[in-house]
Amino acid sequence: MSHTRIRTFCALFVISLVSFAALPTALAGHGEGHNGETMELSKSELLEDGEAVTVMLSSYLPGKTATIVTCFNYPALGPADCELSNYGDHTVTIADDGTGTYDYPVAVVPGRCDVDNSCFVVAGDGFGPDANYSAVPVTFAASAEPETTTTPAPTTTAAPTTTAAPTTTAAPTTTAAPTTTAAPTTTAAPTTTAAPTTQPVQEEVAAPPAGNDGGSSSSTVVWVVLIVVGVGVVAGGVFYRQRRGNSAT
Repeated sequence: MSHTRIRTFCALFVISLVSFAALPTALAGHGEGHNGETMELSKSELLEDGEAVTVMLSSYLPGKTATIVTCFNYPALGPADCELSNYGDHTVTIADDGTGTYDYPVAVVPGRCDVDNSCFVVAGDGFGPDANYSAVPVTFAASAEPETTTTPAPTTTAAPTTTAAPTTTAAPTTTAAPTTTAAPTTTAAPTTTAAPTTQPVQEEVAAPPAGNDGGSSSSTVVWVVLIVVGVGVVAGGVFYRQRRGNSAT
């Protein structure tokens, strides 16, 4: 509910209260067209907080809108006498026969409307001297103490025992490499038997044919010529070296 709406309602509410104060007690709560407005509740005692009760109105002016609220005092002497935080949220239109029905949730207001303090459900069809009102007192039941259920603490399961790591098997002993068998002794090559000494073949000099002296003389001449030529070559060489040496000097 907006603050403007609350302020408007409070102002009208005060005006209506001032008007009611000038009326005879028997007419308090009834305005023009009074038909003996009444209210009945489906339940009015030992209510639970927020419990909905059926409000049944009768003898109200047809076509009017009745607003239902909770009040701490009735007749109310001012806005503080009613719970107005939800004013205008619960209304019912009066039918042609002057009746109206509405399911109204009655809420606890601590210290004003609770198990220790009775209050009123009030229905009104307007403000001022022409408005008509009716009310029924209600009471609340004591709040049941909630049962405190103690939930047992869950049993803590012991942590599983840690199995020791399996013992490490020692590495198998390495078998020593087999001893290398020494290479077999090389048998010395058999001594080579020296080839038999070849006996020089004595060349038999053929005896000169008998009676061939001319051949022997020819061979002698050839040798002489060769010796002379050789001596000449050697001498020429010596002469040439000496001459060359002299030239150089």
